[in-house]
Amino acid sequence: MKIRDVNIERLIDFASQSVSKSKALLHAEILLLELKLNEYALLSSQIDRLKAEIEKILLQTDGGILLSIPGVGVTTAAELTVEMGYLSKFTHPEQLIKMAGTNPIIRQSGGKRASTYQISKQGRAGCPSRY
Repeated sequence: MKIRDVNIERLIDFASQSVSKSKALLHAEILLLELKLNEYALLSSQIDRLKAEIEKILLQTDGGILLSIPGVGVTTAAELTVEMGYLSKFTHPEQLIKMAGTNPIIRQSGGKRASTYQISKQGRAGCPSRY
């Protein structure tokens, strides 16, 4: 007999000897599960409503531009918009990149040629791109 067959037989034997409550005795657990599922549905609905409201507000600001970037959703666009503030205060894209700490830096020592390029991670501490 192979090891796999032995394990299958052991599992079948264990399952046949396990004790389970009848459905009638699970009434309290089923009720609690239904209540939790209802709570989850309510919270999901509230989150969707809040996201729709945030998106509506974002579209009235510079943050609406971020929503056109593939992979950037309402939550990320809102975080970036809050962190960056008014885009008009920046005169160059590099200023935004540096503030976010995503500017590349060169690590080199002495007269040797640079061997690694890394992201600085030296931007504003609360900037979402630093996570």
